[in-house]
Amino acid sequence: MLCLSSNLLTSLPKSIIYVADTLTELYVNGNQLQTLPEGLAQKCTWLQKFNVAHNNIDKEESLPKDFLMRFGLPDVVSGQCTKDDACVVRLEGNPMAERRRKAYLEEEKAKAKALEMERAAAEMEVDSDDD
Repeated sequence: MLCLSSNLLTSLPKSIIYVADTLTELYVNGNQLQTLPEGLAQKCTWLQKFNVAHNNIDKEESLPKDFLMRFGLPDVVSGQCTKDDACVVRLEGNPMAERRRKAYLEEEKAKAKALEMERAAAEMEVDSDDD
């Protein structure tokens, strides 16, 4: 396990690559990371928990290709990447994940409102048929 949480890091130390294949848990949450090193996800073969929550990862493009290939994008509700069943990856609290979540919730709200309007219109139609 390696815990680098809440250290105001803007990038991870390059030396992390040298121990990556021994890690089962990596905590880098609560920093100011804008990206992750290319190759880290691929080298962390034994990783079971990877907490990258509450950093400054702003865009999907900020995540390295090997990260996306292994873990995928964060779920819009939970902020967790679920592509690799053997590893829990948390990205909630990053601007990218929060934007995705907000867009999803707004879309769901709009769907619910449209459904409500359809039901109200159907009820009005039934009421007018009764007359």
